[in-house]
Amino acid sequence: MVLEATLQLKPIADTHALVAPPIIAEKATDRYSFESFVVGSANALAHNGAKEVAGRPGSFCNPLFLYGQTGLGKTHLMWAIANAVSSKHPKAIVRYITAQQFAAEFVNSLDKGTTAIFRRNLEACSVLLVDDVGFLEGKNRTQEELFHIFNQLHQDGKQIVLSSDRPPRDHIKVDERLRTRFECGLVADVQQPDTETRAEIVRRKAQGDGIKLDDEVCEFLAGHTPGNIRSLLGAYTTLLVNASILHTKPNVALAAQVIEKQFGRPEPTKASPEQIIRAVSSHFNVPVDQMVSSTRKAWIAHARHVAVYLLRDATGESWKRLGERFGGRDHSSIMHAYSKVHSLMGDDPELRQDVQALRRDLHLDK
Repeated sequence: MVLEATLQLKPIADTHALVAPPIIAEKATDRYSFESFVVGSANALAHNGAKEVAGRPGSFCNPLFLYGQTGLGKTHLMWAIANAVSSKHPKAIVRYITAQQFAAEFVNSLDKGTTAIFRRNLEACSVLLVDDVGFLEGKNRTQEELFHIFNQLHQDGKQIVLSSDRPPRDHIKVDERLRTRFECGLVADVQQPDTETRAEIVRRKAQGDGIKLDDEVCEFLAGHTPGNIRSLLGAYTTLLVNASILHTKPNVALAAQVIEKQFGRPEPTKASPEQIIRAVSSHFNVPVDQMVSSTRKAWIAHARHVAVYLLRDATGESWKRLGERFGGRDHSSIMHAYSKVHSLMGDDPELRQDVQALRRDLHLDK
């Protein structure tokens, strides 16, 4: 699907044609959709807000301000909104623009004496999406222009979507009048996704590419690739290319080589899941084979629960994978083990000391 960002506008008396600039066609593809966006606890608020905007633009979450580090999906959500609105309302004028583009076009309009046209051009939009508004810090005249355009769009019930790497209050070089307007709708953060979400992103990417990738490989990439989602997908792509060259199926060993070569050798002090399990086994004097057995004896179950708690916090492994490590238990029992230790940590000083000692010995302290 290609967005028709510029539709026929009503003629306005002016010496220049008043036309909203077109959306860049190559970006407006189905991969920027809500269906292709992997939702987790780290981005649920932003995702729900974006869907609300797409369903009822200009009504509730207006403006929608998305913030978070680069490469976590803010731009994906903005284009998903643009795609959804354009699909549902074919005559809507939808404009995605970066703050850098906004500044450049505004300066160009100053040079040409066409600032009135520049402003009306954007005020004609049904939905205006401005990416990376932090770029405007210190650019007082450009901020003033955005302020006026913002006010007009908001007054007319048009939808505004903004994004940045920081929340509005942290933009200390943005005029307070504009900054408070950023905050008058829904402000939603997009955080680093947990390992389960990252693994699902890899899994969905592989499925979209028609590639069968084992869950173990997806989880390894998710848990061991540093950086944001772009880095994760870069490691995924590199793994596939290397596997193709070697005429082999993508596997954990090859993934480890790719990550080490691309991102450097991991910290030597970082404990592996096996090391964590062995350390817990030694600390509580419970053999590993009993920890992973089906027995429910209290002293063995206690050691198992602590191991689950440490593993989940240290590695972010999925509940399913943790269940496999401990004798094929289902995810609900593993979640219960983690929750039990987590809830007891505040009231049980002996348990707290045990966990702290294990974390210290395994260099797991954050």
